[in-house]
Amino acid sequence: MLAQMIVQLKEFSKVMGVRTQKGQGLIEYALIVLLIAIAVLVTLGLVGGQVQSVFQQIVNSLSGAAP
Repeated sequence: MLAQMIVQLKEFSKVMGVRTQKGQGLIEYALIVLLIAIAVLVTLGLVGGQVQSVFQQIVNSLSGAAP
């Protein structure tokens, strides 16, 4: 009886270890995605005005070309 409980405990700890590693990997991917999103937002904040100016010039050029 005691031997069966020890075997079950070992199996349970193995299963929990796998779940912990999967959860850890998921959290790492989420942090990477978060850092990329922050970098994109900061970059757009810094060069947003310049990008808007370029698109406005394109719109103005296309509006002038249409009858």
